[in-house]
Amino acid sequence: MSSWGTLDNVAIKGTVTVAAANGNAVLGISSEFNSNVKAGDYMFIAANKYQVEQVVSNTSIYLTSNSATTSAGVQAYVQQGPKYIANVALSENTYTIQRVYNVDVNEMRPNLLGSLTIVNAGAGYANAAVINNTTLAIATTGASQPTSNAQANLIFSGGSLVGYYINVAGSGYVTAAIANTTATIATTGAFLPTTNANVTLNFVTRADNAAHTGWVHYYTYTDALGQFRRKSEVLVAMSKNFNTDTPGNVFTDAADDSIFPDG
Repeated sequence: MSSWGTLDNVAIKGTVTVAAANGNAVLGISSEFNSNVKAGDYMFIAANKYQVEQVVSNTSIYLTSNSATTSAGVQAYVQQGPKYIANVALSENTYTIQRVYNVDVNEMRPNLLGSLTIVNAGAGYANAAVINNTTLAIATTGASQPTSNAQANLIFSGGSLVGYYINVAGSGYVTAAIANTTATIATTGAFLPTTNANVTLNFVTRADNAAHTGWVHYYTYTDALGQFRRKSEVLVAMSKNFNTDTPGNVFTDAADDSIFPDG
């Protein structure tokens, strides 16, 4: 990982201007290209991903391909990554910089909360208890924690809990976390149910997520039988924790990582 750097789509100071008529030239305004960008790095400009061919000065860069759009005064981002992958046309089984993603632990965990099953519906929920004081809390204990918590809404009818639906599935539930994750229905205040409700949590595996953190090359294709396929290949495993960014720490895993097509 260290040989490819630690910056993942970090905003470059100032703005840039590109124009299809100007080919592969990038003009920076109040930018500091010399200290932030190197040949072979990737740049995101106006939702397009390019590779840097040459850094001429603090305000001038040449890309390995012509600009796809004309954009003036826009924010640019730099991503360090595998230098040997070229900025070539998108095609199956071809390594391209457009398909390289820096996958962090939030993206590679395949498990999420798929559904809830009512084991005991409960009864005696007064209106005040239902509306104001009854909640469904999903909690995980132990050393292994999900990377994002799941949430669910309660549905009552006739003084009983009849169902609920998941509005946030959560992510990052490893085997240990699944074993230690519970859903608790709790009612507080003067109005209490006569019978508590119980639920069972059902987890599913997102087979389309990356299986490993690091620099990942990902693409989809249709095979000879007409079946839709996904292919994810780890180019290098991550050796840094990109989720513990601290002041003065350059290990920056940007929120834009959601661009990894895990949906």
